[in-house]
Amino acid sequence: MAIRAFWCTALRWWLVHRGTKIRPALRDYDKERKYTSEKGVYFFCKKVCMCSQFESVQKLFSNYKRGKFDMSDICILSNHGALKCSGEHLLYSAYEVPQIKILPVQTQHFIIIGDVAMSGEAMRLIMKHEIPVVYMTRSGQFVSRIMYSESKNILLRRKQYALLEDSGKVMQIARIIVIGKLKNQIAFMQRIKRNSLSSADNEEVDNAIAAVKLAEKEAKKALSLEKLRGIEGNAAKKYFSVFGKNILPEWAVFEKRSRNPPETNVNAVLGFLYTLLTHYVATAIEAQGLDTMVGNLHNQSYGDDVLAFDLVEEFRVPVVDSLVCKMFNKNILALNDFRTEKHKSGKTAVYLSDSGIKKAFKAFDEKLRDEKKPYLELIMSQARSYKQMIMDGGEYIPYRFK
Repeated sequence: MAIRAFWCTALRWWLVHRGTKIRPALRDYDKERKYTSEKGVYFFCKKVCMCSQFESVQKLFSNYKRGKFDMSDICILSNHGALKCSGEHLLYSAYEVPQIKILPVQTQHFIIIGDVAMSGEAMRLIMKHEIPVVYMTRSGQFVSRIMYSESKNILLRRKQYALLEDSGKVMQIARIIVIGKLKNQIAFMQRIKRNSLSSADNEEVDNAIAAVKLAEKEAKKALSLEKLRGIEGNAAKKYFSVFGKNILPEWAVFEKRSRNPPETNVNAVLGFLYTLLTHYVATAIEAQGLDTMVGNLHNQSYGDDVLAFDLVEEFRVPVVDSLVCKMFNKNILALNDFRTEKHKSGKTAVYLSDSGIKKAFKAFDEKLRDEKKPYLELIMSQARSYKQMIMDGGEYIPYRFK
């Protein structure tokens, strides 16, 4: 025991004083960094605790070797901000905003919304630490994502590509993904039923549940991807036909799912958060060495992260749909958190305003990092499960919402 205690102490000293990547986080272990700015920058970070147990030290050292520890997501919302480099940290500046220091070693993701100028030195520092960056418009549309070096696991990639040639296996995985999504939708509609609904609304929810249950049975018998996609699409219409009954404020409008452009405020939040969620799923897939463009359910299209589109399906209901209802019902969002503009199609589009984007991102970040149900870890776990299925040829099991 004395020898074990000695090596635990020595390891902790080395991590604090000599570990270049983890050192800043450990030296700030007694501080909880949580920075928010009304001018457009968010810095979320949970407390990093020192370890006292031998098993915890082993876990900490394992995380250090993988370059992972409790880190932050940075969301920058600006049309005139600038990100530059100063030594081994980044500096963000904008009009009427004090300069903000950002430590790359404590940053897990960058989400940049709007037009932010980035110097070449800042970009090189971000790429040096391989921090995923996603660019979005102020209307919540995905623009691009920075990706890093390809996986060196050639055996994994070969098996993933070979899977495309096995139409039976592709169909099996696609069917499992659809059935998992339908089960989550049924569970959410059963929650809606627990609310104090009128008899007419109750009957409408019952009919929607019955329709999605029937779709689940049909999905099990589907013989082609086209048929399976059709079943999934029809079930989604039934699900969204009663989704709005779980949103209480009268000013929150939702009659049907609309995208590009979103025509109501509820659709604006759904679209924005679905985009964010897809980015996190794609990042988890890449972390496992998988190719995000090789999927099963969705059509293989040039440049599309098809696998991310597949695996995001099981998290739409538990992460985004439930959160959207909460944000409206708990008055986290208000009517002035939205703006309207004329879309090129001629329709009137509804988007989150700057204040709405900040509130939505903050709530989304807290949802992913909730200690009771850390969805960020669950997303990574599901990506690992998919990788294991590719390697071992077993069955993939989607996340179930209860």
